[in-house]
Amino acid sequence: THAIHDASARHILAEITDAARQEAGAANKTIVLIAETDENDVRYLRPTSEGGFGFDAVYADDFHHALRRYLAGDHEGYYSHFNGTLDEVARCIQQGWLRRGAPAEDRPAWQFLYVLQNHDQVGNRAFGERLHHQIGLERFAAASALLLFLPQTPMLFMGQEFGASTPFQFFTDHNPELGKLVTEGRRREFKAFSAFADEATRERIPDPQAESTFLHSKLQPDEGDRPPGSTLRDWYTSLLTLRRTDPVLRDQSRERTSPRALTRDVLSVRRWADAGERLLIVNFGDDSFSTSEFGDGWRALLGKTTQGAGAPPRSAVILGR
Repeated sequence: THAIHDASARHILAEITDAARQEAGAANKTIVLIAETDENDVRYLRPTSEGGFGFDAVYADDFHHALRRYLAGDHEGYYSHFNGTLDEVARCIQQGWLRRGAPAEDRPAWQFLYVLQNHDQVGNRAFGERLHHQIGLERFAAASALLLFLPQTPMLFMGQEFGASTPFQFFTDHNPELGKLVTEGRRREFKAFSAFADEATRERIPDPQAESTFLHSKLQPDEGDRPPGSTLRDWYTSLLTLRRTDPVLRDQSRERTSPRALTRDVLSVRRWADAGERLLIVNFGDDSFSTSEFGDGWRALLGKTTQGAGAPPRSAVILGR
């Protein structure tokens, strides 16, 4: 949607969303409209009656970019705009996105779509490696707890729930003439990245037109039936169950969500409602972290804790009281 430019008095995107809802209403159906844009423009989220474009939600890529720079160290291309700290991640959570564009503090958390991986962020990489291929399953499981604890709307990408070993590479099925141009363009676009400055290295980038590129990207679903895939999938199941059933987490209030970077490698998110308090400690570091500063009375809801309800290295724990 960010590529659709319109200087008309009434933007075509507003016309489209209104028309879609009118048709859905006539058919007695409920639809959800999501905008894919990197503009951080709050107009996408406002109703058309208030001068907005009328979308239900928007891809909020800043969360992914800030977290990936911190976890994996990616720093070129659009990652160069991020500083790679958990403080930056916390600010993003608090604001919905990082403030470059229009402030959006008045919009509900569920309108911001957060991901750890999706078809773009994986498929756009030269070799299609997934985040857990770069940082390992322990830290990825901890990041998954963060994604699914937040009041924002999470989106999962196929295979992430069991840590798929397969990449997701960019593949196409064009006619030979167009396919040749796509292959050449695909390799040329990485020339600006330091890792691909050498032509021989760029030639190693999988050919989008090759059938093998498609086949290498296919999931192996049985990976989720045995460790370590089954362990991660069970963790996802527990996180999603808690998100769906816990009365505090079901309240998607931004005003009752407080993220904070406690150290360089430890992030906390506290959420509260009439039903109580919930505390997530995400420890990406290599040392245990004590939760004593948060007081007494906490019990573990998910995750293993160290003595004193602390968070072990490379883990996440959800506490309640």
